[in-house]
Amino acid sequence: MKFSTGFLFLLLAFTLAGPQAASANTLYERLGGEKVIVQVVSDTIDRTASDPATKRSFDKVDLVKLKKKVVEH
Repeated sequence: MKFSTGFLFLLLAFTLAGPQAASANTLYERLGGEKVIVQVVSDTIDRTASDPATKRSFDKVDLVKLKKKVVEH
């Protein structure tokens, strides 16, 4: 069976990480938690809602409610 170099590197990295990896912060925490998620969602929706190519998809959409729901998700 042949393995790619990338796969072998990941396997080695996870093996060397050992038990410390299990106690590391969650991805959510590493990303900055709710504060950062709210900002990223807000910026992304604002850009998309104002882009001429996509803004018609946001006609009659409550952007505040949409942002809240995406953050919750």
